Amino acid sequence: MIAFFKSFIVSGANIAGPVLLLIVFQKITNPEIFINNYRNYYNVTFLSTFITLQAQATMLRRNFGNSLQNDLIYFVKRSFHNLFYGVIIGVILFLILNDILFPTTKAIDFIYCLISAYFFQIFQGIINILNRRRSLNYQIFSILLFYLVQLILILILAQVTPNSNTLRIFVIVFASTLLLLLIYQIRQARTTTYQENEDALKLYERWLVPHVVSAYLLANYERIYIINHFEYQLSYEFILLSQFIMLLSVVPMTINRIIVPKIFDGEIHLGKDKIKKVGYLLAAFFLLFMTYAAVISFIFTEVLYYQSITDWRIFFIMSLLQYLNMIYLILITFLHHKYDTFSISIITVSISVFYLACLNIFAIESILGVVTIALAAKFIQIVAVSCKVWPKKHA
Repeated sequence: MIAFFKSFIVSGANIAGPVLLLIVFQKITNPEIFINNYRNYYNVTFLSTFITLQAQATMLRRNFGNSLQNDLIYFVKRSFHNLFYGVIIGVILFLILNDILFPTTKAIDFIYCLISAYFFQIFQGIINILNRRRSLNYQIFSILLFYLVQLILILILAQVTPNSNTLRIFVIVFASTLLLLLIYQIRQARTTTYQENEDALKLYERWLVPHVVSAYLLANYERIYIINHFEYQLSYEFILLSQFIMLLSVVPMTINRIIVPKIFDGEIHLGKDKIKKVGYLLAAFFLLFMTYAAVISFIFTEVLYYQSITDWRIFFIMSLLQYLNMIYLILITFLHHKYDTFSISIITVSISVFYLACLNIFAIESILGVVTIALAAKFIQIVAVSCKVWPKKHA
């Protein structure tokens, strides 16, 4: 129970941190700068999915018996080595997809996003190193420090340059560097000489890239699509609704921080007989998620009096998406444990292509239509991953 509570703090802070910074940034900047930085926020998260991603995700596979200093040095070297390839991919995507995804982003803003994305990956890599060691106390310290340092610097520097496009980049770089230096000072002795198979890791990393880029699109493209295709008020309300619904992700994030290291250590095995035993738990979570959807629907329509999004189905579909994502994250961890990023990538890339094609070819013109297609894509993804987790036995 204590571990669950600490994991909940870590997950909650990881969600609340960006939202708090977004609110503060909205208050201290003019509307034009805020909108540009909001779009750049999506650029950063998009680029973060593949800039140094291989090294960041690999830290979950590293044996926790390595010293903490050793893993930090390994991560920085590996991430810097892959940065060149990440920049090349990022520039190509910018030239090809910028008119579709981020039509108002300038080249200089994109360069700023590349810098932010790299240092944001430093932060995520540190969290993964600590998560592999099940060090929840250090995770709490790291996440709180990362976002509090940014918040303090934004409030201070905003007095000097409130409308600077480089303000957010500077605070991310500073906070990531400070965290890296502090975590490096933690002394943790090596407990084993076991080393992961480097060849297997490299193959695992290569196939990981198309998966996470596609996974990002599946998780975020509906917001990007709505921002660029719907009127301002409707886009504004949907962004706010997305932030409210995103709070539900604290549940899968909390669960994952506890069980993912155990899955990688072979302590948890997912058999169909065990799925039946957790049926009541899944039903309880489903009821929780749907109740939350009803509460948010009431707040939007009866408390905040928003008029653009009033269809109750939208609220329940978006909550159901978070519920299905909780199940998906657990299932896919077992494929990661088997190094099967080839299957993961094939599934995610195929479904993301289907998802983007449906939205753009049919030019969906309603919020309900957008979130329904997202729900269908997530359901297909879960079915496909389940078939790989529990392959059919041949007679």
